[in-house]
Order: sequence, then C-alpha cells, then structure tokens
Amino acid sequence: MKAALEALVKRTNDDAFVTIKDRTSGKWVQFLVFGRPGDPISLYLPLKALDDEEAKRAARYFADLGISVSDGEFQAYVGSFDHDHERAAKVAIEVLMTIYELPGDFEMQIQAN
Repeated sequence: MKAALEALVKRTNDDAFVTIKDRTSGKWVQFLVFGRPGDPISLYLPLKALDDEEAKRAARYFADLGISVSDGEFQAYVGSFDHDHERAAKVAIEVLMTIYELPGDFEMQIQAN
C-alpha cells in the first residue's frame, strides 16, 4: 500500500488515484492527486459511501484530524497528506478499521488507475 501511494505522487495522468478496499465487504477509501505529478496526496471518502453509523464514526475520526466535509454536490471527506505516503497509509488502515469496523485480518485490495 505504501508503495502504491508513493507511486501515486509520481504519476502523470490528471485523474490519478489509489483505492484501498476490503475484498469481502467492498468498503473503501481513496487517495487522489489533483493536478500534476508531485502535487499532494488527498484522501477522498464520499458521504454516500457511509451508512448512518459509519457517518457518525467518520465525523468523530476526521474531526480529530482536522478534516471536514467538502462543500458542493458531491459531499466527501477530503484531506491533504502533502507527500507523506506513510501517514496516508496509516490513515487508510484506520479508516477501514475505525469507521467501517473491519477486523484486523481483513483482506486488502489495492487498485490504481
């Protein structure tokens, strides 16, 4: 996962992303690079992907990180991790285990475009 996130900031396509998800439940969190290679890694987690209980846990979790819901039609938690792919990887695991309450032995799937 860290390697996929590290490679993300070097990619040249303008829609670069890495999705980290649980193979069984399909629950996921996504990281994007908006713009050019070298731009910061941004977390993206749309509210529509969360049920009511997950949304409550997300509000508490992201408040502690200083990340809020974006304005606009597609409301989502969006937060920058600069170029810190290790911190982004840590947050990805925490999102899957804290917000989605997945077990510690969940089967991770990583997808990149």
